[in-house]
Amino acid sequence: MSQPTKKIFVIAGPTAVGKTELALRLARRHPAEIISADSMQVYKYLNIGTDKPTPEKLQGVPYHLIDFVDPAEQFNVAEFIRLADKKIAEITQRGKFVLVVGGTGMYIKALLYGIFEEPSKDPDVRRELLSILDKEGLASLYTKLQKIDPESARRIHPSDRLRILRALEVFYVTGKKISSLQHHSRANSPRYKFHLIVLNRERSELYKRIDQRVDKMINAGLVEEVKNLLNKGYNEDTPALKALGYRHVVAYLRGKTSLEETIQLIK
Repeated sequence: MSQPTKKIFVIAGPTAVGKTELALRLARRHPAEIISADSMQVYKYLNIGTDKPTPEKLQGVPYHLIDFVDPAEQFNVAEFIRLADKKIAEITQRGKFVLVVGGTGMYIKALLYGIFEEPSKDPDVRRELLSILDKEGLASLYTKLQKIDPESARRIHPSDRLRILRALEVFYVTGKKISSLQHHSRANSPRYKFHLIVLNRERSELYKRIDQRVDKMINAGLVEEVKNLLNKGYNEDTPALKALGYRHVVAYLRGKTSLEETIQLIK
């Protein structure tokens, strides 16, 4: 349900740009509480690889929607909206500002404009696409997407298997580009009044910060964190362990890559 009288502040931007640091500074200077819009920080036990803010960093700052979902459970955008709406109402009632910080662009768009109602999946189309994937590789599917829907291809990374498959599936099922359907969805009125702050840095600086973050994660014990998760009974089929970084370390621990290769793949 739309709540246009509530105003929220949204801090967005690429990985390692400094979103969390800014949000924490603002929350300490103003009466504000933070809502995480990060799809991986919701999971328990995934601390280092998600760069989840530590209790020390969060001291004195209420920070919601992190560290509460079991890694074996699926968490989706609809559940995020339900919980975020509840938190926004509670924070607003307390007379504080709401800072939404992410992470996951899809979560932010859905919170502001509602969920994009995608067409149903088609098993026959999906099987055909998977057959092409097996025979010709992901690059072939990505080339098809570039021809069919250049806008989506620009937004989707060439190695993002799930999103490439889904974009092609939507086109072959509906005859319409997924980018066009998403534009139509975002034409809806916003669910909240909001101020959007988008952080960015020079690309070379951003890449350097990402490399430094990955090195920091490895030195902080990312490999041990994944070992502990595997020892708890989770495995490569666990939803949370399919995330960037975690799936790479699992492959390393299974003997499929060296540690140096793993670090480069994550970067």
